[in-house]
Amino acid sequence: MLTVDNEMTLDSVVTVDAPCVSVFDKPKRRMYYNDKGKPGWRKTNAPIYENYDVNPFSQEVSPGWYKMALAMSSNHWSQPSNHEYHEGHHRSIFRQSRPSLVTRPPSNRKECNMNIIISLLAILTIAIVVATPLCFIYIFTEGDSTTTEMKMDDSISTPGEVIYISCNVRYAPSGWDEFSIVSEDNTDIHGRAYPNGAIVQGKSSYIVELQRNSENMTLRIMFPNATTHCAARGRYVCRLKSMGNDVIKDTSTVIITGGASSINITGQTIIKEGDRYEMNCSCRLASDGGEMQLYIRRYNTSDFVMATETPIVTVDEPDDTCYQSVTKTYNFFAEKNQNGTELRCMASNDILSTYQTSSTFGITIDFADFMTTFHLQRLAWVPEYEDKNSKEYIYLASELENDIDHVYKKSELKENYKRSRVVGLEQGSVKAQIAIEIDLLYVITDPNGRVITTKINEVDIVSALVDTLPSVADELQDSELYHMDTQNIAGIIIANSLLPADECTSLTDMVFLLDSSGSIGSPNFEIMKYFIKNFTASVAIGKNALQFGVVSFSTNVRNEFWLKAFQSPRDIVNAVEGITYIGSGTYMERGLIFIRSNAFTASQGARKNAEKVIILMTDGQSSDDPNVVASTLKSEGVAIICVGIGSNIDQAQLNAIAYNTSFVFEVTDFDVLINIKKIVQQSSCDTGTNYNQ
Repeated sequence: MLTVDNEMTLDSVVTVDAPCVSVFDKPKRRMYYNDKGKPGWRKTNAPIYENYDVNPFSQEVSPGWYKMALAMSSNHWSQPSNHEYHEGHHRSIFRQSRPSLVTRPPSNRKECNMNIIISLLAILTIAIVVATPLCFIYIFTEGDSTTTEMKMDDSISTPGEVIYISCNVRYAPSGWDEFSIVSEDNTDIHGRAYPNGAIVQGKSSYIVELQRNSENMTLRIMFPNATTHCAARGRYVCRLKSMGNDVIKDTSTVIITGGASSINITGQTIIKEGDRYEMNCSCRLASDGGEMQLYIRRYNTSDFVMATETPIVTVDEPDDTCYQSVTKTYNFFAEKNQNGTELRCMASNDILSTYQTSSTFGITIDFADFMTTFHLQRLAWVPEYEDKNSKEYIYLASELENDIDHVYKKSELKENYKRSRVVGLEQGSVKAQIAIEIDLLYVITDPNGRVITTKINEVDIVSALVDTLPSVADELQDSELYHMDTQNIAGIIIANSLLPADECTSLTDMVFLLDSSGSIGSPNFEIMKYFIKNFTASVAIGKNALQFGVVSFSTNVRNEFWLKAFQSPRDIVNAVEGITYIGSGTYMERGLIFIRSNAFTASQGARKNAEKVIILMTDGQSSDDPNVVASTLKSEGVAIICVGIGSNIDQAQLNAIAYNTSFVFEVTDFDVLINIKKIVQQSSCDTGTNYNQ
């Protein structure tokens, strides 16, 4: 309760602190009582007595004075019009000389409290208006990466190097609960760190580390170079979580790449026009970043043009060094304008900006049927031979081509031979790769005017050159061709296969046993010879296909030629033409025994893993008993085919000798050749047939 000094006079000044003033009012005004005891307001420099609210005449403290509002700032005030007391409360009503500035003090405490609340609400509203954007910025910044920063860089490594996958975070929120790096491509690779320093990871082939200081955190996965880490390549995601939600995340990619190795190009060197041919590019590439292309350089230019055909790509799994074998197969149709084209494979790496190339591969289109190599023993190698555009290469190639043309035009194949071309030179003194265009169909007319069409093979083509060289030696003394190694010439037919695609070329040793007795007669003997020539002309002959021998019998046995004698249909045709008729008796058993004991031996060319076939051509009227030795041969796996010739055929005898009755034929016309060929194919190609049963 407030007290008042009893010595206060009428002019005493009481200072009233009014707590419920407007925020726009000045904080203090002086109230005084004049000599008539009337209250009033004035400005004064008199001492201030705080917290006094009294009526000096009544000597009572009045709550009404405590509630009185301070007036607006003014220098002129009038006395109040009246002064009243109600129920112990003193209320004064003042009237200012300027009515616009009159302020009515609050009448009671409730009204004062309301003014205080309104003022506080006004202050709070202003504070909210000012603070709301700041709060919004703070809230937005707290969850955005502008405050919490994360950086995760891509990693490019070569095979065998250490690989680091790092994620850096700055200004991590204090409440984070998981920091992780996870591979999107390999579920076995992941590392997770927690605030207590715990680390959780997948397989043990890598190391997970967490580094922290006051502002930064770094989570890192390291693959040491001592481990196989090809699986590390791929895409990774780094996450920082708080309360189970992502605060921020980033991604990176790990690339393992390196230069290519073992680049190679393979394919056909000689292609006929219109044929489809393949070129294969292969190499070993690191897992990422590599690409391989086939480039084509046109003849006598330095420009490489990438092939436009869509290749077939074969990719093996990466090995322990992070390399994988890659093969691209390109398909082309041979056209004349491709003749002389050179091809090269190139493996590029765009990431490392490197490339490697294969050696050049030359092709010849619409040209050769046969490819061979001549070893020019006298000629010394010079580096210029590697360049097909050099004058040294051009001169030597032209000389060899002219000399080869000259020899073949003097040979037995002069009607078949077209032209030759040198397609490459290699070291070792000098080895010349020769492409020869030649007609592989060879027509023979026998003394009786009958025509036999056969196919010449590699042996025929090489023999024609070698056999003709001595006859033209004087003309080629200065030629390198004259001094080549003629003992080791090998060649290959590269077009117009000797057999249809479905024809069997398995190993078969076949011996014809010809009845040359008096009962068969000379005309029938000529039919047998013609049969052999036609048969051998229509099948593949060679060390890896069919071999033929011929044995004649009458009273005695005569070997005409062994299995190892000829590897060419043309040579066999010529050899058969020279066989003469004997006459005399018919001893079939002796002929079969001779074949078993002599012809089917390794010393005479029989091959251990080859099927054995005997074609017996006879009238079937034998003076001895061939059934026993025939049974022995069949039990040893030899297929015996019987061909009856003439009008007095002993059918029962032929049925007993042959493997079974389906192996017995009569030569009424040469359609029988087709049926015999089928049996031969069955004996040499059908693995389900077993003649030992």
